[in-house]
Amino acid sequence: MTQRMRVRSVHGAVRPHFFDALLTCWVVGAQAFIVLIGVAFGLYLVVRPFVPGASSTTTSSGDLWAIISTWPELLGTTLIVCGTASVISLALALPIAYLLFRTNLPGRRAITAGLLLAACMPVFVGASSVIALMGLHLGSGNPWLAGVIHGWVAMPLSVLPIGLAYRCVDRAWIDAAAIEANWRYTWRHVEWPVIRWSVAAVVVLQFWLAGVDITVTDLLAVRTFAEEVYVGFQLGGSTALQSLVIAPYLALFGILLFELRRMTVSADLRWERITGAEPPATKLGTGRWPLLAAMFIVLTAIMGVPLLAVMRQVGSLSELPMMARSMTRELGDSLLLAGGTAIAVVILIMGIAPAIVSRRTIGRAQRAAILLLFALPTPCLAIMLIEMTDQPMAPLSWLYDSIALPILGQTLRWLPVAVLVMLPGLVRVTKQHIDAARLDGCRGVGLYRTLYWPACRPFLVLAALAAFVLTLGEVTLSVLLSPPDFLPLSVRFFTLAHYGLRGEAAVVVVLVVATVVLPWSLASQWLHRSVDHQSTPSRSAR
Repeated sequence: MTQRMRVRSVHGAVRPHFFDALLTCWVVGAQAFIVLIGVAFGLYLVVRPFVPGASSTTTSSGDLWAIISTWPELLGTTLIVCGTASVISLALALPIAYLLFRTNLPGRRAITAGLLLAACMPVFVGASSVIALMGLHLGSGNPWLAGVIHGWVAMPLSVLPIGLAYRCVDRAWIDAAAIEANWRYTWRHVEWPVIRWSVAAVVVLQFWLAGVDITVTDLLAVRTFAEEVYVGFQLGGSTALQSLVIAPYLALFGILLFELRRMTVSADLRWERITGAEPPATKLGTGRWPLLAAMFIVLTAIMGVPLLAVMRQVGSLSELPMMARSMTRELGDSLLLAGGTAIAVVILIMGIAPAIVSRRTIGRAQRAAILLLFALPTPCLAIMLIEMTDQPMAPLSWLYDSIALPILGQTLRWLPVAVLVMLPGLVRVTKQHIDAARLDGCRGVGLYRTLYWPACRPFLVLAALAAFVLTLGEVTLSVLLSPPDFLPLSVRFFTLAHYGLRGEAAVVVVLVVATVVLPWSLASQWLHRSVDHQSTPSRSAR
């Protein structure tokens, strides 16, 4: 990799100076934008409750006590949803991840690709699948069912960090421990200390999904922090109180992130082991094919049966093409929104990528802004953008009632996810690579062009794909920020699903699933070839 980067730096030295100037403006502009957004949102959360808004009212002591009195119920409901989701997700993901990443189970790549495809499905697809099986009225007000839905939807995504953690376990340690101890001792004292950070990551993921999203909780009428903010805004409540409503959620989420960081730093994370082709540690022998059949049956029952229930709600299959053609405009709006968000995320992420891993002040500011965007509940993010744009003298008033506003909201929502996707590529650029590039004469943006871009290019495609498919299924921002003449499929589903999953609502789910499948299959094949090409040594190295 160092030799290839050195050749790139020599060729890059003859490029015109205006290209470097343009690249510098891009990087500086992206980093300044993220820092300003973080400062603006942070000040809003702290100052807004004490500043009169359009109604010229501030937070009184009675309002403050009314908000504090709701904290125990909201916190209890949120913990029930998150706890149930974490148990369901971990109970399914731990054995599946072990079989896929630490054994010689046949068909591991195909099953992993299928799970990654399932992880791209929107939350409302999983919610509609469970509702199609049980009925909307049976789950009304039930936080346990909301947790089951969140855990089921996030299970395919939970397999990935747990599987990567399993690959971090040194095989020599396992072999040495297995000589003198049984498998229980080996798992408890060798594997668990390494993979526990991934279990904490799944818990944080479930808390984040339940804390920022309202799709499941609004359909089931379950009160969480995000749902409380959304309902209060829809009922005309004071927007000055939202930061007080979510204060316990932000505090608890910060504690979880701190604990996850502590576990990640103490874990033995070896990226060369994660991305390498190390042989599996456990030989299944004659039990390989029965285990494969059992996994196929379990995954089919978990994921296939609910989707078949959705297809049943469509009605006659002969009417499906006609109903799909009637939603051509909504499909076009969804593709426009998702495509615009993916492009905006790519522009921003490549501008801020070098600073994310930097230890300088700008790097700390970037990480703080990204963490704030990650932790904010989606209704709070939408309300902040509305208040920044719906006043004539607001700095972003020109965005109001335009397609640019939902694109901006979706970009800020999914930019932290894109940063997480890019991290494996960013950490591939080590200090040795930077020193070698500087010896070749690279400075400033030259390092960005010759080091970070080649290392992050495959992950950039994955980040753009993640932003695209997540935007397709995001409901809250689309409902609150879309102009009147703009109707994505997620808004259409959210409007229809409150009356039951029938007819058109089921067709929306089918269209979204079909829209996600094609780009994911194409981009995953391109990503697979790119990673294989970069990991294959040259002839001279052989």
